[in-house]
Parts: sequence; C-alpha cells; structure tokens
Amino acid sequence: MLEQRLSIGHEVLQLERDLGANQSYHSILDDLISQAIDWIREQVGIGEKHMEQEAVATLQIMDGVFNNSGFRDEGINVLFHHGLGNGIVNCVAPSLIRLDIAERMGLPLVPVTVPESHLFTRWVFNDGTYFNWEPLGGGKKNDDYYVNKYNIHPSSIYNGVFLRNVTRNEILAIAHNQIGIAWIQSHQIGKALASFGEVIQLKSNFPEAYTDYG
Repeated sequence: MLEQRLSIGHEVLQLERDLGANQSYHSILDDLISQAIDWIREQVGIGEKHMEQEAVATLQIMDGVFNNSGFRDEGINVLFHHGLGNGIVNCVAPSLIRLDIAERMGLPLVPVTVPESHLFTRWVFNDGTYFNWEPLGGGKKNDDYYVNKYNIHPSSIYNGVFLRNVTRNEILAIAHNQIGIAWIQSHQIGKALASFGEVIQLKSNFPEAYTDYG
C-alpha cells in the first residue's frame, strides 16, 4: 500500500518537529482546516465551475477563520507551529493553511512568491485567468500591485523568478529557510547551516538562503 503524502502544512510541521512541533500542532491545523471547510460548504457551496464570486467568498471565509483564531501578522520570521500556537504569523502560515484547505476541497489555489520571500496564493480559473489573494486580510490584488510594491523588474517576471506559480519544493525551501533562522537564534549554527543547505538543494536561486548561509 502506498503511503499517503502529507499535506504541505503537515509536512512543514514535520520539518519543525525538532524545534517543538509536536502532534498537538497537527491537531490545531486539522481543526482550522475542518472549520474552514464547514463554513465554506455552509455559506458558499463551491461548484465545479468555480465562479469568481464563489472564489472571493471562499477566500473571505478563510480570512474569517484566521481572524476568529486571533491570527495577526507582525511581519517577523516565525515558525509555522509557533503561529498556530500563539497567533503571531507572517505570510507563510495563512498561505499554508489556505493551500491545505484547497487540497482537501479540490480548489484551484496555487502558491506564488515575490521578493522578500513574500508568499501569497492565486486562484486560477479553467480558462487560465486568475486573481491573487493576500495572506491575511489583504484581499484581492492584481500583479501590478506586487510589481510596484516590490519593485519587480520585468526580466524577473519573464524569466520566471517572481510572480509565477511555485512548486511544492519551493514552498519547502521557504520553510527550511525559516527553520535555519530559528536555529541561528538558538545558537545552533551546525543545524542552521544544514537547513540552509536544504534550501539551496530545493531552490538553487533562493537569495536569502545564500545570505543566511554566509
């Protein structure tokens, strides 16, 4: 029998287990996902065509779950399980939870990154059109918003560096980078270097990892 692959959120928690991510955090994540799915089914009832009005309402409900859980973005590097425990998050935690909800419900939600390791999600329709959604209460954004805010050069978009749908491994690279920073803060330099090495293996063009790796 093939082993079922962990969702991206649960896989990140597994990566953080040596830093304190025990089974209780997996339970918190599952509870958040279940609550969001129940609310979405009750209030929206997503259909197969995934109309934009339904998509926006679905993402707003996810925001409501985050608000109800006391999530607040303080713009600092935090581990995923810390955010689940104390509500202090950056862009990564809400995005991971959204992706887990989308995976469970079969929703066309994908991760996207821009400079400063900012992670958000994108709802992609069957005809290839899409809109972006900020992680925590920022709402619907178009690509120009990110180009202007993060001063993204057109060549970086053309060459697929930023504003494209990213892979699972690239999300794991972001998680490993946060773990490496946490190890530095704990004065565990060897473990930090190992984490940054994982980042570079997963995503060779991850500039923050090279900076932190030294």
